[in-house]
Amino acid sequence: MQKRTPVLKLSGIEVRGEAEALRGAEVLAFLSESRPDEEDAWLVSDLVGLDVFHAEGEGGALGRIKSVIANPANDILEIETDKGVGLLPFVDTFVPRVDTTGRSIYIIPPEGWLD
Repeated sequence: MQKRTPVLKLSGIEVRGEAEALRGAEVLAFLSESRPDEEDAWLVSDLVGLDVFHAEGEGGALGRIKSVIANPANDILEIETDKGVGLLPFVDTFVPRVDTTGRSIYIIPPEGWLD
């Protein structure tokens, strides 16, 4: 990544002019080859559908991740609950743990969230 823009090295493309000729082209990749390298990075498809729980163990599931909204400062989780849809910044303060293997995400919602 370079300033939030993916940078690719394509086989057979050796000079900048060759790469610029491909600007706007559709790039396809196998999911197994496009996984983020960072430990705390996920694909949107990894997050959508995860069950949401309170990180401090208060009660059962709060809801489910409906979508992830890209935002310049940080992504925003759209969480569908039985009280409606809530938005939560995807930052450590509010989302201390993500467990894609267990299909769960743990949040600390701000006071009054969804009241």
